[in-house]
Amino acid sequence: MDAVLSAVVAVAGTLLGSIATYVFQRSFAERQERASRAERYRAERLAVYTEFAAAATDLRRAAYDRWHRYQEQPESDAFTAARDEYYRVYAEARNAQLKLRLLTGDQELVQLAHDAVERATEIKDAGTEPERAERGVRAKDALDAFVATASAQLR
Repeated sequence: MDAVLSAVVAVAGTLLGSIATYVFQRSFAERQERASRAERYRAERLAVYTEFAAAATDLRRAAYDRWHRYQEQPESDAFTAARDEYYRVYAEARNAQLKLRLLTGDQELVQLAHDAVERATEIKDAGTEPERAERGVRAKDALDAFVATASAQLR
């Protein structure tokens, strides 16, 4: 009888050990998967935020160039080339903005991205050099606000 009881206790102990190991391994695997998913999402947001910031910076530069070429000679080939480049870069900035909207549900960040693009597009419509400079500062400040908010989210 003692041998049977010892065997039952041994089998029960083995089963309990196996079950406990399974539960702990499953819990650990789920935790690892959640952490991995969160890190992939963070990396994806970082890539899109960086892409948007670069596109908004390029848009601001293209708007400056378009404004200067227009001031020099509005009917020139240089202005036409600057205008075409501006529209190409504008499309890239809007595409990056759309990616950002798809990726994040943060409406403040979406609004800051929108503001950064809008302020950059206003540069080309300035009437004077001081007005162009002021619009350029507003565009830079809008992009800086986006970057600060996005950076805080990624921490």
